[in-house]
Amino acid sequence: MRLEFRNFGVGVSAVEPGAITTPIWNKSLASADQLAGDLDPAALSPYEADLAAIRKLVDRSIRTASPVDRVVGAVVHALTARRPKAHYYLGLQVRMCFKCVKLLPDRLRDWLLRKLIGLR
Repeated sequence: MRLEFRNFGVGVSAVEPGAITTPIWNKSLASADQLAGDLDPAALSPYEADLAAIRKLVDRSIRTASPVDRVVGAVVHALTARRPKAHYYLGLQVRMCFKCVKLLPDRLRDWLLRKLIGLR
């Protein structure tokens, strides 16, 4: 987008946050619990290990989430700075993820992400 909008004098910055403290985490857990409760146990069985891994990831995200103010600050800076950054990576984990993942082949990246999340 940066390249496309440059001719129109429009700057583009990407704000790349990690987990942010919002109600979405608890809503997603409640939705997952409801969905799992509505499914036949035989249909749910093949996915139980992956669902447990994702639940663990969500629990960790809730504990380590950044406050919304951090994202707001990055957006305000991007909108008001004379020379805003092209990317605002909010958090070391996010920075490492975006920087390193670009260098990896797709299949290796998929394997690594599955391991980090804890999926089979």
